Amino acid sequence: MPSTEASGSYSTDSTSSGSPVRHYAMVAVLYLMVTLPFLGGPPLFDPDEGYYPETAREMLERGNLLDPVFNGQPRWGKPVAFYLAESLSFKAFGMNELSARLPSVLAGLGFALLTMAAGTRLFSVRTGFYAGLLTAVALQPVVYSRAAVPDMLLALFVALSLYAFLRSQRIGRQTASGQSTRWLLLAYSSAGIAFLTKGPLGLILPGLTILAYLLVSGNAKGILKLKPLSGTLVFLLIAAPWFVYMYSLHGVSFLDEHFIQRNLNRYFTNKWQHPGSILYYIPV
Repeated sequence: MPSTEASGSYSTDSTSSGSPVRHYAMVAVLYLMVTLPFLGGPPLFDPDEGYYPETAREMLERGNLLDPVFNGQPRWGKPVAFYLAESLSFKAFGMNELSARLPSVLAGLGFALLTMAAGTRLFSVRTGFYAGLLTAVALQPVVYSRAAVPDMLLALFVALSLYAFLRSQRIGRQTASGQSTRWLLLAYSSAGIAFLTKGPLGLILPGLTILAYLLVSGNAKGILKLKPLSGTLVFLLIAAPWFVYMYSLHGVSFLDEHFIQRNLNRYFTNKWQHPGSILYYIPV
């Protein structure tokens, strides 16, 4: 894994100026200047921007923040994490467009700062700073950061999972293995929250990325050093309780709707009007 870092502190670059803290502040300010203006002005304009805030509103109204409903009917396509974030934002700032979009803005901010942190750890302060600046103004992150949809929350926790894996690899070579284990468990924990945000993608995206890195770098044996047993336990402790709770309320129909209809059939069939072969995903 390329890096000019020697000891776990920030890497240096003779052409960079200022401290890393200052760079993080500059990236954060730039990101907020791009995403915050008129955030609450436009009405909810995308169908999904209606589904998620309305579901959170109905959950608050019903007094059950764990059982998603939309127009009084079960809404089981996505897990509960983003609905919870929406509900907390509504309770803190009222039910309006600004509150509905604020969780995505905060998630996008974390995503930009994590991108900067990863670039700094892998290469240099300057590289990390440029990566953070580009992420702060990149079109797709900015668009999703200004929308009341779960994509940026998913991106944040996938990025955190990958960043924690990166830190575990760097620390594992240099210091006590206890620190490496803690970073690995953070990677599993973050994947668990990502799973609670948008289902299996929250595990598949970081998992495939880490597996591909280990295989391409010729370190297939490194898979056994990822603490798979303790990591899986941590992942399940975070991700599983909500699914167990929903199963206790709704039985097999919930599992079928969420995992079979909204995940397997979504990606492997044309039931949800997504034309194309499964081979589409190979080049992607």
